[in-house]
This record gives sequence, C-alpha cells and structure tokens, in this order.
Amino acid sequence: MSTEMQEAHNLAMAIIRELKSTLRQVAVAAKLPENSELITDLAPHVRKLADFAEAPIDMVLHCPACGLQHIDAPGADVDANGPCYDHHWDNPPHRSHLCHGCGHIWRPADVPTNGVAAVKTHGRADSVIVKR
Repeated sequence: MSTEMQEAHNLAMAIIRELKSTLRQVAVAAKLPENSELITDLAPHVRKLADFAEAPIDMVLHCPACGLQHIDAPGADVDANGPCYDHHWDNPPHRSHLCHGCGHIWRPADVPTNGVAAVKTHGRADSVIVKR
C-alpha cells in the first residue's frame, strides 16, 4: 500500500473517531437520552462510515518469499501445513496473509487487505498484470 493511501486511511479513521466523539459530546451537552432522534438518526451513518473505512482493500498480492500470487476466497481453511478441510475460511477482513505455496506469512499493509486476481479499475498508463 502506498504511503499516500495509508495516510488517507489514517485520516479517514481519525475523522470517524472525531465524529463519534462529537456525537457523544452533543448528546451529553444537550442532555439527550441515548435513544433520542438525533442519536438514532446519525448513529447508523457514523457506523456506515466506520464500516467503509475498515473494509478490506482489494490488492494484487504476491508472496514476498516465493512470488506465488495470493488470492483470498472463502473455502477450506489453510494453515502452514496446507488445506484444512475440517475448518471453513469465510474470508473475514484480515491484515496478514499465508502463502499457500511456501507457508510464508506477511502483512502487505497496516489495514485489512484482500488478495485478488486483478483489481477492478485500470488507468490509461497501467501495464497489464503479469501472470507468474
């Protein structure tokens, strides 16, 4: 993840924390009950912002140890010994990734990421993703 992207994420999280804090302060200052119309109207929007900020970022990931492309998907859980068919992986938001080829575990960013075969957008100057 680029430094700019990390800074944008950190700023978004700071804004969300500030919104939550301000909402609490307004409710206390106005002596509003927790179930007041203001709180019940605004709380879902703040929650939605927080959920969006914590949503995994789709990234093309390759294992830094062996170069195998890492694609996250629901299915059999995988540990350092390979697939574990008695456990199911539903692909929850996560930061660390386990290479299915060599067992190396790495963290590509300090935010949740999701390994994908290709990103959904393409810029005019972008090269085609190279299959390894």
